[in-house]
Amino acid sequence: TEIYTLSLHDALPISTLQWNNSMDLSIHSHIESLTINDFTRYISSLSLTWPLMSLKRLDINECCFNGLNQFLIEGLNELESVIIGGRSFFIDDEEEEGSRLVIMNCDKLKEIKIGDVSFEQYKEFVFKNLSSLQSMKIGFNSCRWYHSIVFESENDWLNDDSDLPQLQSIELDYCSFQGDLAADELNSLIMKGIDDNDIEWLDLPSLTELHI
Repeated sequence: TEIYTLSLHDALPISTLQWNNSMDLSIHSHIESLTINDFTRYISSLSLTWPLMSLKRLDINECCFNGLNQFLIEGLNELESVIIGGRSFFIDDEEEEGSRLVIMNCDKLKEIKIGDVSFEQYKEFVFKNLSSLQSMKIGFNSCRWYHSIVFESENDWLNDDSDLPQLQSIELDYCSFQGDLAADELNSLIMKGIDDNDIEWLDLPSLTELHI
C-alpha cells in the first residue's frame, strides 16, 4: 500500500502548482492553487491536510487516481473550490470495502463539483463542517453505489442550528447518489436535522435550487 504525503518545505514562494503524474509532491504553505493532471500511478489513499494551509483552489482533472479508495480533504480553511473531473477515482469490486470520500473542516469552501462517472463505486461520503458551502454539483453516474452519505455540522457552539447555512444549490445528475441496489438495506442518507427513520433532512435556510 502506497500513501502519498505532502512535504512542507521552505522553497521560494509560488502560488500555483501542477502535479503531473510524478512520484512525489513536495509543496509549501504558499500554494494557493493545485492542479493534478493525468495521475495514473496506483495508490490506495491520499490525504490533503495542513501542509496545504493556504490552498484556495483544487482541480483534479479527468482520469486521475483510479484505484485509490480513500480520499481525505481536511482542515484547509482557505480552500474555496474543489473541482474533480470525470472518470476519476474508479475502483474495482475488490477495492470497494472501506472506500470513502471525506471533505471536512474547510471553513471557506464554497463549491464542490464532481464530473461524470467519478467515485462511482465508493461506499461512504462525508461532508462535515462546511459552513460556507454554497453549491454542490454531482455528475452523471458519480457517487452512485453508495452505502452512506453524511452531511453534518457541529455549529452548536456558534448558536447556529443550520447544518449548511450558505448552501444555495444542489444539482444531482442522472444516477448520481443512487445507492447500492444489491444492498438496499445498507443505504442511508444522513442529513443531520429532522429524524425520519434512516433519513434525516438538513436545515438549509439559503437553499434556492435543487436539481435531481
